[in-house]
Amino acid sequence: MFGSLLHGRDSIQISQSKLSTFVQEAFSGIRVLKSFTRENESISNFTIESDDYKKQSLKLTRVQSLFFPLITALIGLSTILTIYAGSVEVINGSLTFGNIAEFIIYVNLLTWPVTSLGWTSSIIQRAEASQKELTNS
Repeated sequence: MFGSLLHGRDSIQISQSKLSTFVQEAFSGIRVLKSFTRENESISNFTIESDDYKKQSLKLTRVQSLFFPLITALIGLSTILTIYAGSVEVINGSLTFGNIAEFIIYVNLLTWPVTSLGWTSSIIQRAEASQKELTNS
């Protein structure tokens, strides 16, 4: 679900690349812009490029702002469900409180490694998008 939404980083990379290229060309050709009185046109084009970059960046920020609280909520929900299901089994006599506590501790110990795998995967996707931009340049 979030993978496809976070994959929008490619469009942000492209937008940032366009903006950087535009600024570099404008600075290197500043004398030509001034001599042909094209400053207003250049400012207008820069505004369009920067607005596009801002829109792309805000979309990704919205997705990321939902992603981490959702993960935290799911971890909390899994603990609550474990306690509930474990309580039912304790009442039935097939588990002890120690078994439930042990399971919750193990789940909490596994939370960080799994989260770090997702984070590492995200970094690899960013690097891949950046590499595509470098090879296309």
